[in-house]
Amino acid sequence: MKNCILGLLALWLTASSGFASESLFSVTTVNPYHFKNGKIVSFDYNQNSQAELFVYDFASDSKTLVPLYGTIKPYFLISAFNGVEIVYVNFNYTNKFYIDYHNIQTKESKRIVSDAAYKEFIWCASDKIVWIDYRNLGSTSTNSEVYSYNLATGAETRITNDTYYQANAVANGDYIAWVEYHNNQYGNIVLYNTTTAQTRFVDPVNFHQDKPILFGDYLVWEDYRNTGTDANNVDIYMYDIKNNAVREISTEPGYQSNPFIDESIILWDDYKNDNTDSDISAFDLNSNDYSSVAEKSAFEYIPQKQGTDYVWIEVANNVINFMHEVRTSSAVSELTSTVPSSIELAAYPNPFNPALNIQFSTQERPLDLSIYCVTGAKVYQLDLSQILPGQQTLQWRPYNLPSGNYYIKLITNSGQQTRKVMLIK
Repeated sequence: MKNCILGLLALWLTASSGFASESLFSVTTVNPYHFKNGKIVSFDYNQNSQAELFVYDFASDSKTLVPLYGTIKPYFLISAFNGVEIVYVNFNYTNKFYIDYHNIQTKESKRIVSDAAYKEFIWCASDKIVWIDYRNLGSTSTNSEVYSYNLATGAETRITNDTYYQANAVANGDYIAWVEYHNNQYGNIVLYNTTTAQTRFVDPVNFHQDKPILFGDYLVWEDYRNTGTDANNVDIYMYDIKNNAVREISTEPGYQSNPFIDESIILWDDYKNDNTDSDISAFDLNSNDYSSVAEKSAFEYIPQKQGTDYVWIEVANNVINFMHEVRTSSAVSELTSTVPSSIELAAYPNPFNPALNIQFSTQERPLDLSIYCVTGAKVYQLDLSQILPGQQTLQWRPYNLPSGNYYIKLITNSGQQTRKVMLIK
């Protein structure tokens, strides 16, 4: 048991490696939320089944209701939050869908978009709001457009002007991204540069793409290109805007959804080919390492992150909780800083069956090359007695092991490198 725990410590950044998650508060239903500056903004229902917008503050451990503009009580709300300012659409029985505003510091509340047409998918980043708007509805009921509003200047801008259905608009910096159903069958991710006013499809494939998220020069999304006969097989892909490169982040079997990116960390819900529960997985773009953020016998999903703070929703025993975990940069560096440029480790094909080729290159004689299962137990140790510095390729054939995820760890005097692989039988 001790060896299993030590193996797990070396491979994964989980609560058992010094990270302890805490339950913040409970809600009655799962709704979209936004996490910024140590605050969570979302809505819940009161005893009269009315939607109430709230702010939870980590520092004071308090949940405060946001005073809504006007007197009409909503049955549903969509909101966005940039850390100080909240924008929201009040869904009520008047069928008028305005965008209202509240500043949590100055307490100012006002209406900023007075057109009453149906709106959805609102997003707020810094001083920019984007949303999907139906005011230009034409002969087809799927005609929706992307709009933007500048909080600093009060200027409203129509971004798209076509007959297609647009969805899931997000913004960050100079970019706006959304899903466009250009053939009314599936949607592809579109990227718009607000400085150059140029629009382009990021990775136009004949398969659905959904839920884009932007951070800096990176764009991540859900991708259905590898679905095949399994409708629940959804992957996570990324686009490097600066280098114009598409990258697979997670293409394991099973449903992977709700991606989020902050700094170099990509998070997502991971069902691991099992719809009985979901976990939170992570990938570090700097170290190319995978890790597990939350892995319980429960539904854990919709992860978000800012700096060292991670939040997600956990549903267990019919109770819905917001969860929080602090992952310090010093603790994270224990995994990532031990990968010098002198160590290279690759494994292919991945997924594999029956054999995996393990290729590595070091400038010094390797000390250990072992393989671990998801519990952290060592399942195989390769013989390195005749291995010298340089590039080498070894083969692993796990005859008696079940299908699942495994971790290869290469250790030298200079550091270590880890790779995640999947065995499919």
